[in-house]
Amino acid sequence: MPGPRIDHVPEMIRWWHRWLRGDDNGVDREPPIAMFGRRSPPPRAGLEAYEGEWRFEPTWPPARLREMARPLDGARGRGADPATGEDPLQVRGDVGVNGSIWCAGDLPFGEPWDQRPDEAFSLVYDWPSPGESLEIMGHPRVALKIASSTPVAFVSAKLCDVFPDGSSALVTRGILNLTHRESHEEPAPLVPGEAVEVTVELDATSWIWEPGHTMRLDLAGSDFPSSWPPPEAGTLTVDRAASTLVLPLLEGPPPVVEAPAFSPGAPQAHRPEHVVWETSEDVIARERRVRIDHGGVRGAGADGLDYLDRYGGEIVVSIDEPGEARATGGTVYELAWPEVTARTESRGTLRSDATTWHLEMELEVQADGETIARRRWERTLPRDLA
Repeated sequence: MPGPRIDHVPEMIRWWHRWLRGDDNGVDREPPIAMFGRRSPPPRAGLEAYEGEWRFEPTWPPARLREMARPLDGARGRGADPATGEDPLQVRGDVGVNGSIWCAGDLPFGEPWDQRPDEAFSLVYDWPSPGESLEIMGHPRVALKIASSTPVAFVSAKLCDVFPDGSSALVTRGILNLTHRESHEEPAPLVPGEAVEVTVELDATSWIWEPGHTMRLDLAGSDFPSSWPPPEAGTLTVDRAASTLVLPLLEGPPPVVEAPAFSPGAPQAHRPEHVVWETSEDVIARERRVRIDHGGVRGAGADGLDYLDRYGGEIVVSIDEPGEARATGGTVYELAWPEVTARTESRGTLRSDATTWHLEMELEVQADGETIARRRWERTLPRDLA
């Protein structure tokens, strides 16, 4: 059920009091693992809380955890070629916008919304509901046999929960630079057209698919703006018969009937007084952009201190030439005492083409409105399979 964010600090204090002060508060007699079984509300970017329930597990990993393999050739596929068993995908630089920004939290870094606009430019694999709830806990992964027409390519994998009305909620995601298929320390370019076997591990998650919902896997060549786009457009080709989704499945009911009881959540932190979160497309230039701007006065602190912060910027990518991307941003911090006001302003730009990174940064420090220090940095670096 919906509810406030949980504040675990009182539970931590109980633990410390038991083992440092010797209080017999019962924490050592409770099951050692408390986990949240997450259920999906309809996807939207401004959720206050997820639906679901807390439960205990006596061991980790849970004894009832099993792996479930779902071969891609057993799914309903969109974009699939049934004659060849190979599924081609044209890589675009702007796929991923509806997944929000990785490590989402408070606005403007909100939760993902409906994934269908991104799925229009992805390979999509559906497994219909088995007629009963299906629960996972841990890291799903996708084992792929895949070829690229370019020596550097990425593959993004997103696991989704599709509602009866067709809306698609993001459950978890992962992305792999295919030049890192064997080693992050020693990446190696792909041989165009030659298939390789790779595993994409998705972020750890908890999720329950309700009866009547569909499980969906989306594959794409980018995850913008959470990951910088690949250097070139091209074609990814997935061998459907040699590729599998592997799920960390929880079987059966929880072994502990009693549920955890946490203290009420702490009041939500003060939200910025100014929040902008926009996505747009330049139809003529064939560019997609995401812009954020947030911050404001945080209120008076101790000793008459006023604190202000502001963050903003935008990231832009070419739809057709993903290597052509740029991000600009800046921050303002200001501390105001009765005696003096100190302020810093920083600005930065990161641009790329297919072969090169270009970085520019600038920092300015002010006291009572007068600049007392300024510094600028510039770097140009090869992309080196990134």
